[in-house]
Amino acid sequence: MPQQPAFNVCRTSSVTTNVWTYQVSNLNRGNHMNLSNGRFTAPIAGVYFFTYGTIGTDSHADQDIYLSINGTTNQSAGAARPDDSGAWASMSPGTGVINLNVGDYVQVFSTNTAAYSDGNCWLHFRGFFIG
Repeated sequence: MPQQPAFNVCRTSSVTTNVWTYQVSNLNRGNHMNLSNGRFTAPIAGVYFFTYGTIGTDSHADQDIYLSINGTTNQSAGAARPDDSGAWASMSPGTGVINLNVGDYVQVFSTNTAAYSDGNCWLHFRGFFIG
């Protein structure tokens, strides 16, 4: 399936808003991922897999990160939280397997208005069509 929608994007600097946007596209098959608004828009109906995550600092220790579908929180898709309150806290990656209709969009949202990245693409969002 050479045109199967898939993307792998990241950010090299910290996010300062609740909705994540991206600067680097390592893969954007079909160009359905918009870096500037952080939205992946489903070109075909079906089931999609998503993963997302970052690292956190102690100032972001209470941050929840989750997928938003058409602007609505989808907590069932998973959440990421720092696992300690040290200077650098690793965050478990969030994942989601979601049924989307044509035109539905998915983006990563955080409850804190910041998410960390330092030039190494720690902050990432990836997804692909399953079927």
